[in-house]
Amino acid sequence: MSGYSPPSPGRSPQPFPLPKPAAPVAGETLTSFLGRLAAVNRTSSDALLEILPHWFRVKARWHDDRWQPAHLIPWAGDAAARLAVISGSTAAAIKAALPAFGGKRGRPLRAAAACRLCTAARGIQQPVPVHLPAHQQLCIRHGIWLPGPETPQFSVRGCPDILDAERRARRLLRQCTIEQLVYSTIQKPGDAGEQSWKHRATALIESNPRSAAESSPQEMFLAAAYPDAIAAARARSKRFREQSSLTETALARPLKTGKPDIMSAEG
Repeated sequence: MSGYSPPSPGRSPQPFPLPKPAAPVAGETLTSFLGRLAAVNRTSSDALLEILPHWFRVKARWHDDRWQPAHLIPWAGDAAARLAVISGSTAAAIKAALPAFGGKRGRPLRAAAACRLCTAARGIQQPVPVHLPAHQQLCIRHGIWLPGPETPQFSVRGCPDILDAERRARRLLRQCTIEQLVYSTIQKPGDAGEQSWKHRATALIESNPRSAAESSPQEMFLAAAYPDAIAAARARSKRFREQSSLTETALARPLKTGKPDIMSAEG
């Protein structure tokens, strides 16, 4: 904590609604949202921190939204309520959207930028850093592949099977863990899917700007192999379920001891 200890909620000045409201993007980092809120109201993030509880200065200083020390958790509810007031949102929406409030605690997440078409539809022009569920690789609505930070996004609409793979992956979470699904996506494609993988890679390169292919070739290769990875994960999950079913059936059978069954004999 480096000596930082939030004061009691009563010590902070009462917040007031800013002239222009702003809503957070799902998974957005706290620093990003405060910066956007300040920008639309022609002020600075430091000015916002002056009217917000000390909780925000601690979180902003460390730039780690997933850091949830026990000393800060009791003040998270009051902090969310006050941020809701100045941003024109609701406390429930703030907590659901911003990981800094601990709503996604314990879930595997990955750093990325929000879909550029989703943010553009909301009038946001700059990239929005977010924490996505670790298994989500693309925006199904717009068909945009979502790589890590500072890596250009690209369209996968030219490969419908990649979009279908993302839908199957999200359904597959009913049968396996996020970690197992993520592990499958980083494995080398099998020889059986080599031709389809190359066909998808060619389609992605041809359907996107040349700059995207040159700046993020590795991400395009991952996207091209994604359907094969999800198919392999599905097959492994099916084999595991079948093996588990066979094991349960075997354990449910009575052991044969070689002795006659007393109840049968009496009958």
